[in-house]
Amino acid sequence: MRPRCLVFIRETVLRSKAHSWGAGWASFLLSHRRITGGLLAVAVLGAPIVSLLAPAVARAGVNSWTPVTLPNNMNVTAMGLSPAFPCDKTVFVGTDGFGVYRTTQGDEDDAIWYPVNGGITDLSITSLAVSPNYNRCDRAAQFNQGDTTLIAGTRTGRVYISTNGGASWTPSNGGLPEITDPHGYSVGAVAISPNFASDRIMLASLQAVSANGASGVFRTTNSGTSWLQFDAGLPDRNVQAFAMSANFANDATLFVGTRFSGVYRFAGHARLDLTASAELLQREGWRLRYVVRIDNLLNREFHHAG
Repeated sequence: MRPRCLVFIRETVLRSKAHSWGAGWASFLLSHRRITGGLLAVAVLGAPIVSLLAPAVARAGVNSWTPVTLPNNMNVTAMGLSPAFPCDKTVFVGTDGFGVYRTTQGDEDDAIWYPVNGGITDLSITSLAVSPNYNRCDRAAQFNQGDTTLIAGTRTGRVYISTNGGASWTPSNGGLPEITDPHGYSVGAVAISPNFASDRIMLASLQAVSANGASGVFRTTNSGTSWLQFDAGLPDRNVQAFAMSANFANDATLFVGTRFSGVYRFAGHARLDLTASAELLQREGWRLRYVVRIDNLLNREFHHAG
């Protein structure tokens, strides 16, 4: 099966494009199709997994790709690495028809992969995200406040959440459109806030697959207990990718990639840290009289980024 999507970034291009905030990516992809060196990241959907091993690069001085063997010749549709990969070596893959697999030997060529599908009734995974606070065994024990949260979306529109690294999954469709048979929508993308430990925000996009199917972006602020639509002002609700700022807690910046209309940027409001603001004002000789609190993501408005 031919890959459906290839995404790559080269270091020199990354520096020159960092200031453009999404402009000119179409020409960038066309003009750099045949890059053979300086590759930093790659994602291939609909094809076997291939990994770029840093140790091999260090030894040989060139990029070295090694096939990662899965139990079956699976169609890999989504991937996620633990943010603590340097110490836990954990990798998750979502597949079309076989569900989610996990390994804790991600740095080994012959890693053992285990299915982690308890509670998942639709094994056609379309999207997967790992909590940015997953495990965090790379932190000192006294500061280890990580979690083991995952979210996955499926072809039949089901959203599942795991709070134990995939050992079990719980359906999370409260507030999402009704699931019909045949299904009217699939889950195109999912994301977890970089500030998930505090804000409990997750995102999911729905893509219609029938005339009466639903499309749109939904958000939860309670770890998936309930969802609300979150796409006011977004002309193209066929969202296929999310990207959230690492400083999301303060700048509330979100980009979405759509099927038909390119990239949109979410213009949210940051949450005002009242304590820090009061201390700053006092240090600068100001007297704090009034305090106004602005909730994070209050302004639900999207702007075209291209």
